[in-house]
Amino acid sequence: MEKLTEIIFHISEKSPFTDFLLKNYQFNPDVEWFHVVYWPIGDEYRILHLRASSSNDLEIPELDFATRLKGLSELSEEEVCFLLGTYGRFPSILSPNPKVDLETVSHEIREIILPTKGYLLFKEQGMEFYSYLKKANSGQSHRWVENWNKKKGKVRTRHLFKGTEEIEVDLFDFFPQEEMGDFFLNKPTSATYFLLNQLHEGYKDQFVVEGIFKAEYLGDLFYEEPREKEVIEGAVQLIETKNGWLRLSLFVAFPKLGIRETWEFGLNYQYNSYPWLDYIELEITELVQQEYRIQLSPFRIVFGEDYFDDFFLIVSFQNEEKFIKYLTRK
Repeated sequence: MEKLTEIIFHISEKSPFTDFLLKNYQFNPDVEWFHVVYWPIGDEYRILHLRASSSNDLEIPELDFATRLKGLSELSEEEVCFLLGTYGRFPSILSPNPKVDLETVSHEIREIILPTKGYLLFKEQGMEFYSYLKKANSGQSHRWVENWNKKKGKVRTRHLFKGTEEIEVDLFDFFPQEEMGDFFLNKPTSATYFLLNQLHEGYKDQFVVEGIFKAEYLGDLFYEEPREKEVIEGAVQLIETKNGWLRLSLFVAFPKLGIRETWEFGLNYQYNSYPWLDYIELEITELVQQEYRIQLSPFRIVFGEDYFDDFFLIVSFQNEEKFIKYLTRK
């Protein structure tokens, strides 16, 4: 906890952290002020919260991030993820949604919104919500969420929503209003896992097997005009936590697709850093010595096998014996 740092600073304040921030993030030219919560890792920094402004109107809330973190009822994935998703948008810890009665909504809706105290907050929740109400596949659900955020057409003016089972809901009752309003956020899964890894003994990484990967984007079946295929390479790690969870971690940068982010997904438990990273199957196919292939789907699988894009990963590890040992362990 002592490494957690929260600051407000001007872009002119030269420091290793400022250099890191400007190197790894893109900002509008008029942005000069930053409110950041970060955790130092050697010469690098893990950003947990970031707001930028062109004027000196940012401030650290009276109930700051560390205080809220200490006040959580439990140090769990749901609680930490909710804190990361709402911090900086509300003056204190967001209370449960008073407009939604969890006892009266359907079981399916309750399961979707229960982790975020009765609210629709993250994009994957929006996809699940729309899929349930309209029996839509994941591609249709993804488009609906993106259109909602873009205010395209009349999609955000439909207060009353009728599903295929004549279920009528007022969508605006499910959003936290105040500053954020009716907008779906990217779920901070990776940041949540990182923070728990630092604070919770059960999440500590025990070993790392280093390797390399080749990621190939095979084409886009979702759009009428498919985007061009693309192949990249980079470093990959196989990581185990103290409780035996295994995950792959790799930084991917597809210039043509506009993707520049860290992908992580569990091999013996349900975890991924983004909802569209679901892999088709856990089984890893050995291609040649020390090379293994994993196929990924960019959309969350909601109903059946509705894949739209194809990514393949080929990973190679220097220590094949150690990789196989932990990969096949029950």
